[in-house]
Amino acid sequence: MVPNLGGGIESSLPFARSILAAAPTPSMAAKLTRQRLQSLLEQAGRVHGIQT
Repeated sequence: MVPNLGGGIESSLPFARSILAAAPTPSMAAKLTRQRLQSLLEQAGRVHGIQT
């Protein structure tokens, strides 16, 4: 279980899981476009901090 550190780590886990599912290796992550990252974050429920 991940400790709740004021909403920081625990609240970002769904977003991290979404990106890791799409790009599980560093080389695959490096190939993600900004648009694809935005899409993944939005699909995971991210509302704030996404620049278009």
